[in-house]
Amino acid sequence: MVLLKRKRTSCSVRSAAWLALPVIFAPDSAAQELAPCAIDGVDTPARCGRITVPEDYDNPDGRRIDLKVIVLPALASPAAPDPLFVISGGPGQAATDLAGPTARTRSGALAARDLVFVDQRGTGGSNSIACQVEERLPDLFGRVLPGDETLKVCLETVSKHADVRFYTTGPAVRDLEVVRQRLGYERINLSGTSYGTRVGLEFIRRFPEAVRAAVLTGMVPFQPPAPLTYAGYAQGAMDRVVGDCAEDPGCASAYPNLGEEWTQLVEGLRRAPAEVVLPDRLGAPVRATMSADDLGYTVRAMLYGPDAFRLPSLVHRAHSGDGLDGFAQAYAGRAARIWGLVSVGVHLSVFCSEDVPFIEDADVPGATADTYLGTYLVDEYRRACRQWPRGPIAVDFHTPVVSDVPVLLRSGYRDPSTPPVSGRAVLQGLRQGTHVVHRYGGHGFPGTEDVDCDRDIFDRFLTSGSTRELDVSCVQRERPLPFTREGRDT
Repeated sequence: MVLLKRKRTSCSVRSAAWLALPVIFAPDSAAQELAPCAIDGVDTPARCGRITVPEDYDNPDGRRIDLKVIVLPALASPAAPDPLFVISGGPGQAATDLAGPTARTRSGALAARDLVFVDQRGTGGSNSIACQVEERLPDLFGRVLPGDETLKVCLETVSKHADVRFYTTGPAVRDLEVVRQRLGYERINLSGTSYGTRVGLEFIRRFPEAVRAAVLTGMVPFQPPAPLTYAGYAQGAMDRVVGDCAEDPGCASAYPNLGEEWTQLVEGLRRAPAEVVLPDRLGAPVRATMSADDLGYTVRAMLYGPDAFRLPSLVHRAHSGDGLDGFAQAYAGRAARIWGLVSVGVHLSVFCSEDVPFIEDADVPGATADTYLGTYLVDEYRRACRQWPRGPIAVDFHTPVVSDVPVLLRSGYRDPSTPPVSGRAVLQGLRQGTHVVHRYGGHGFPGTEDVDCDRDIFDRFLTSGSTRELDVSCVQRERPLPFTREGRDT
């Protein structure tokens, strides 16, 4: 466990002032009052509705869009006056998709206050710019993002009802402030994971007086550009799994040469991609080609959560000649469903405006050398962004956030996307910040048998709204989930 307390600016086409000013809208006929509604599988009542905002805040008389909002009223009485706004990740996930799962597990601090879910513009029920991405199973291999023709059709389709340049972090933050004011909350708490941490940090930067406290898990800072760091972070996460296996008697005994087997597996696929056979939706066998890039992206995805504990077994089996079926199935499963969960339009609007344009060619070799992913993800995002419009961002967008708002930062040591180094970078500007690192955690996943520890820290922080005297000592006693063995891996 690591606990820390705190005691390159990019150019842009828009000034910071457009975000710094407060936004107050009187109710109008386009905005509906929240009304009672039911959440599938949840017995507690909720309130649902839509709040209307300008698509372009610099042109309030132009197109207006509706934001889908769900409020789960506090279960406790009296309720705490400050709600928790839950901010989803992706970028491109709809926050209201989290309402049901969150409601079914409400206890402690979550039961004491309203929970507010706002679909970020372009996702879910907020003028979605998601696209149907349905490609044949073999075509899912060989790239992370949809193909050029698919993206072209997507952009043509969504441009009929949206200007994708305005579906980035800055306008989304303005949207949250409008919702806060329209719902009548004086101050709010924020909970964001992954990309949701960037939204949360930007909200703290622009509207600090409106924030009581924030819990940010898996930090996505404003610098360096996200895709540039992915290869190095993924390499570090896999190296930690190899090291943790060596320290675990059972894993070390079963897979004593895991590091060498992993290296040889990647190098072999670089020399010659392998044919894999997968079942299609009807169970019929489909042949596809799996490259080292495909394997690397699969492993990176597995490192996010509990599948990380399967990696030693899968690597050993593949190296021993038992095939890549486990990896291929994991890859195809993720590739087939990802764009059903994440709005591809929002995903690209954010990356292509806030990150990819700021990658310098000279920085790519150093950031990707000696990694199993290499330049693959940088290349993929650059390819997609060549045809996706770039939106404006504030001139200070890439500067660190400096704030006195109490913030609990949470990182996973094995996180392949937002490891502890990202949390430490964010912490520097947070004068009332505390950073907790889960030794066996992934991306928002504690990776431990003692899930009560993480929940208890969250509850006590949210209840007090302060990092002072916040006891996080239970993290030091966390024990990892066991590595798993599956099939014929001896």
